[in-house]
Amino acid sequence: MRPSGPSGVFECVNLRSGIAEAGDPAGFEPLNTEYGIPACSWLCGGQEKDCAERLGVRPNRRGFIDTYAEASRCAEYISTPEAGAEPGLWLPWLVTTYRSR
Repeated sequence: MRPSGPSGVFECVNLRSGIAEAGDPAGFEPLNTEYGIPACSWLCGGQEKDCAERLGVRPNRRGFIDTYAEASRCAEYISTPEAGAEPGLWLPWLVTTYRSR
């Protein structure tokens, strides 16, 4: 089903307001987007194993990639036909956790 308007992700990113303070950055996760919505993780097709073997990038204790640079390298590799991942735009997304009030 195709979206009929801007997604919530698009609207949040389009604000360009940055990340809310008091969050705890867990790390980055390469995600594929479909119609501007994150649709598939690098975990879907086992690309985390390929990135560890080929690029030496391994998830941290929380399951994410520590640096933007490493996550960008992974997203770039996953975007190649050689990786065998879902086609689409692969980007590194920062995952941040917040305490509930």
